[in-house]
Amino acid sequence: MMETPHRLLVVGATGSIGKYVVASALGHRFTVRVLVRDESQGQLRGPDL
Repeated sequence: MMETPHRLLVVGATGSIGKYVVASALGHRFTVRVLVRDESQGQLRGPDL
């Protein structure tokens, strides 16, 4: 049986909580899509990004 991929949309991904949600989701092997208000803030940093 094939396992379906886990997908997550994080709204406010560059905010104080959102960046931790993104990092945690990536650590748990989720496919993450993010929504940010200011595109210049869209540069998330980390080993998996």
